[in-house]
Formats: sequence, C-alpha cells, structure tokens
Amino acid sequence: MSKRTYFFLFYIISIFIFSTCASISAPGGGPKDLSPPFLLSSKIYPKSTLNIEPYQKIILPFNERLYPSTAISAISIEPEINILIKIKNNNIEIRPKKEWPKQFKIFINRTLTDYNKNNLQNPIQIPFSRENSIAFSDIKGSLFNFDTLNFYHIFLLDKNLSIISKTESDLNGKFNFLIQNDDYSSNIILAIEKQSSENFNEEIRFKNYGLSNQPINFDNNPIYISEPLRFFDINNITLINKNYGEIILTNGEKYFLILNEPFFKKLCFDKDNYIFKNYDFKDSLEINLKLSNQVEEYDISSSFKLSESVIDTLPPSIIDKKNINNNFLIQFSEPVYIDSLSNPFYVMNEDSLKLNLNYNYENPSLISLKSLVNNSIYIECDHIKDLNDNVLCKDIIPLKTVDEKNNLENQNFGKLSGTIDYNGKHDLVVKAININNKKTYTDLISNNNFVFSKLEPGYYKVWVYENINLVSEDYFSGTLEPLKKAAKFSEYKESVYIRSNWTNSILINF
Repeated sequence: MSKRTYFFLFYIISIFIFSTCASISAPGGGPKDLSPPFLLSSKIYPKSTLNIEPYQKIILPFNERLYPSTAISAISIEPEINILIKIKNNNIEIRPKKEWPKQFKIFINRTLTDYNKNNLQNPIQIPFSRENSIAFSDIKGSLFNFDTLNFYHIFLLDKNLSIISKTESDLNGKFNFLIQNDDYSSNIILAIEKQSSENFNEEIRFKNYGLSNQPINFDNNPIYISEPLRFFDINNITLINKNYGEIILTNGEKYFLILNEPFFKKLCFDKDNYIFKNYDFKDSLEINLKLSNQVEEYDISSSFKLSESVIDTLPPSIIDKKNINNNFLIQFSEPVYIDSLSNPFYVMNEDSLKLNLNYNYENPSLISLKSLVNNSIYIECDHIKDLNDNVLCKDIIPLKTVDEKNNLENQNFGKLSGTIDYNGKHDLVVKAININNKKTYTDLISNNNFVFSKLEPGYYKVWVYENINLVSEDYFSGTLEPLKKAAKFSEYKESVYIRSNWTNSILINF
C-alpha cells in the first residue's frame, strides 16, 4: 500500500470533524440555531471503509436532524450508480440498488441543511473499497476573486468536457477532489458559481466561472473566478430624430447610429461605437456589429424597419468637460455640427481681445480644444446644432478649463514599486486595486518590474497575470470551445498600505 493510500485511510476519519456544534432551536422562543450540521466521523458505520460487502448499508451520522429533501438531493456516488437513501433523524442510510463498485466515493454537497436551513460548511467526500486497499488520491485547489456567500461547483473534466469527478469549495475557497489514482495532468478543472446543468458552455455564458491555468498537480491548482463570457444582442433601436438614433444592446450598452449625414461618415467609420448608414426608410435597416466579451470576439446582425416620422425639439447639451494631456474635451449629449462659416470657441486675452481656438472632432459628439490652463473658454452656442437643427442655446457660455473637482495635482500621493519573480515568456499585467473605492491602476510590463507613481492613500490588493488575451488586457479566463486554459496569475498575499509621500516596495512570487 502506497504512502498516499495510508494518508487517505487516516484522512477520511478526521477531515470532516468540526469544532463547532449545532442544535435544534430551543422550544419556547429560545436562541435560533445558526450553526451548520456536521458529520460525526467517529460513528460512521461500518467502522472500516475497506472490505465493504456488495450490498453493505452505510450509515452517516450527523450531530442534529437533517432536512430530508436537502439531504437526498445533496448525495451522489462516484462512479455513478443507483442508490436507496433513508433519512432517520440524524442519520443518512445509503444502500446500492445493485452491488457497490469495487471502489467508490460518497459525495455530499453543501446544499444539505438542518431544519433551520443552515448549510453544510464543507462538502463531504468519503472513499470506500470492497477490497483490502483503497486507491484514492487528493487533488487540492484554491479559488481567487470569489464571493464567500455563494456556492462554487468544481469539476475535473477530460478533454471532451466529460466529468471525471466533482466537488465544491468551502467558505475559504479551498477545494479538493478524492479520485482514483491516475495521471490527470492533461485534464482541466472548471469552477462554476451556482452550477445548475452540465451544459458547461451555456453555464459560463451566464455565471461566474474559472478554469485551471496549468497542468493539474496534487498540491495546489489556483482558479481565478471571472465574469461570464456573455453574448449580447441588439435589443432595440431608438431614433432621436431622422438622422440620429441609439442602438441598445441587451446589456444596456449603446451604439450610436447616424443616418444620411455625410459630414460624419468618416468619423463614424473611425470609431467603434458609431455607425453610419444610408437609409431610405423604405427597406429594412441591416445592422452588423463586431462585439467582444473579455476574451473573445463575435458578430451579431439584425434587421429593423424604422419610421421617419420622428419629432425632435430637444436641443443638445454639454454633459461633460475635462482636461486630458493638455486637451480640453467637451462631450455633448448627441452628435453636433458647427456652422462652417464660424468658430464658436474662443478665449479672451489680457487686452480683452477674442482669440479663436482650433477645434477637432474626436467623434461626432466629442470635440477637443487645445487647453489653456486656468482660462475660461467661451462658446457661442447658436453656432452649434444637433442633426435636427436644434441649437445648443442662444447665449454665450463660459467653461473653465480647470475643473477643481477633477484636479488631482494638489493631492498627496503614495508610490508603489515592485518586482515579480517570473521567468515565463509573456508580458505581464499588474493591477493595484483600492480596497475602499475599487479604483484600479494597471501597468503592462515586460521586465518584471513595475511602478505606480500616483496612488491615493489607502489599502490595495495587488495581483499580476500573464498578458495572453488577444482581445484586451483583461485577464484571460479561458474558453471551453475551443478549449483554452486560463492565464497564469499570482496575488500578493497581503493588502498593501499606501501612505502619502511614501514609497512602498513589494516582491510578488509568480
């Protein structure tokens, strides 16, 4: 018998003994039971998990009464066979309808509850054998970026996405598979939040998930939980006027549609979220979009019939203004065009003379000006119109080029530098996330060293990952079709405190 086999014979006796106790609520309005049920491992029947009889009854005793329906649904056998289950007070009794396999595992997931709806704290896995030895190994793993309030179902899959084994994570994101001895290095681990079906390709489109990022080993398999790989479609198109509309996706994201206005044609082609169409309002309007989630691109297309009879009497408005890299950006609520014979933007010099400012279109609703710090820019509003000839206003309005609310120059920042112990072949992405306000700072590096020069004071989570995403600099969380493993990553184990006018240095082991 191998050393690993002896370990597991001891392991199954002790692993599920918990230090806390639970009881049914005291009669007469006593304190409510908030403690989870737990298995009384020392009282499992039969006493030995070896030499099990073909039709052996197995009794799993708990410290308190279990809710019968949750207990029955929480139990499964690997390899899968038909079983008979009885719930008697605190005990679960299990028999096979046919004989037990030579080696098998009883698995109880965390949906099992007591009568006060307290869930099992950790999943239970117990291997049994009809022989005088047991050949199970332990594959351990950890979840990162997970919600402690949710259940995560973990699957060991082969290359065809068939289930080899399944388990769950505990409250700390730890999980383990008890599996029959074999080489699983070429397989993959999949974690799904609140998994409800075995159609995994569909599940990861709607639920948070994670995939293994390295050959599977026995000691530790890290899994980073990412957002679903959603596919979105066009929900509807709303026309603001006969020349301008909004394409609204099923996730609420907007694309902007400009019809029959040649002035904006090139600008639309240059910008991903603007679309130009020649449309006569007689035939159907074909919309084709290339979209992407965090790791993959996909195409959608839809056909719509729009009505020309749209009344638009609302003028455009200025919805944002800010300085970026010595450019003053003015964001309008919709596409605007400017009277070609005039320049509506100017400043006043020391002699109170007008100095016109050159302007550029960044997109149909965003205009940039060369910034003059601490000056007021004046706008002759009646020269700016939307695509239905509604003027911005009839007055001259001033806009300050310095927005004190967004001016961070006077803040006292802290600095974070670091080195990453990494010898792989990829560039790396480092993220520092402010724990309080969730503001994220990102650095793409190729020399294993990073610096964040201006961090607001506070505590930060710092993590790093390989930059293998072909769509964006987001973490590559992996795909099932085609099967691609996730990017390797590492987290700095402690939160990092950033002080004003202070440099903090860290080392991240990859």
